[in-house]
Amino acid sequence: MGVRDMPSVRKAAELRQGHIALVVSNDAGRRSFTVQAVGVILLVAGADLSVLHEWRIQNEAEGWGCHSIKEDGLVAILSTPDAVRLVEPDGSIRWSFGHASWAGIGSGCAWFDEKGRPFAVVPATDGTACRVVALDGETGALLDEARVEPEDPAGMSPVHQPDGWVGVAEAEGENASRAWWIRRSNHHLDLVVATRDDEHLLDVDAAGRQIITTTLTGGIIRTRSFPELDLLREIRIPNENFILGACFVRKYIVARLYYREVTVAIDERAQIVELDVDDGWLVPAAGSWLSVSDDAIRRWSFA
Repeated sequence: MGVRDMPSVRKAAELRQGHIALVVSNDAGRRSFTVQAVGVILLVAGADLSVLHEWRIQNEAEGWGCHSIKEDGLVAILSTPDAVRLVEPDGSIRWSFGHASWAGIGSGCAWFDEKGRPFAVVPATDGTACRVVALDGETGALLDEARVEPEDPAGMSPVHQPDGWVGVAEAEGENASRAWWIRRSNHHLDLVVATRDDEHLLDVDAAGRQIITTTLTGGIIRTRSFPELDLLREIRIPNENFILGACFVRKYIVARLYYREVTVAIDERAQIVELDVDDGWLVPAAGSWLSVSDDAIRRWSFA
């Protein structure tokens, strides 16, 4: 594939915000994103990156877990060191679900599923694993839970799929990276667990039938079927050892390369073209992608 075969890239939207720490989608359609920055959580529209609402947060909520927002209802769910909290639009706390402390062992995440029901990953009381918990939206009462095996998660984030599943991408720094998927149906938690501990979950396609993962080292991108997790495709990036995000965009995979500090598009023949976009880590968006730096978010798409 030559450069002439690649669609041109355009910047579709931009948001300036200082000290951005994390950006995650709130839903499978990527209609909105939760942006975590120092002292604030923002609800941001996916289309134009406009700020729809903001919450000022306490120090205990910063730097620990991955938070999420329910756009319909304007409530935020916070993964803090010792509790999961549901926060009203005015910043007041509706409920708090206490758990063993993350201090010294990692951090968790919290999210709403496609029906607006709250979930979270919290430490097990014995400190040797984690618990996925489904909570009551009105009271925070525990409805169901399942045990998963990461011992020292450095970070987690949800990846929403269009069929009700939510994937959780979990990392233990350079030691391991895992993924599992949660769906609650008929008052029961369904769980799919990846058997590998050296692949990081990055994206899911619009149909929910393929996922993108990357290896911890080696600059390898893989696509797998879901829920079977069978290997469909493997792409080795020359002269690269770490992938800083990748996503499906049209017939391409767009990826951010860490050591080479470029964003590339990879076609169906595994040919690679560098794209003229700004620096920053990559976050999947709807038919497009975000580049996120410390002080700005930009949405890019193929023209």
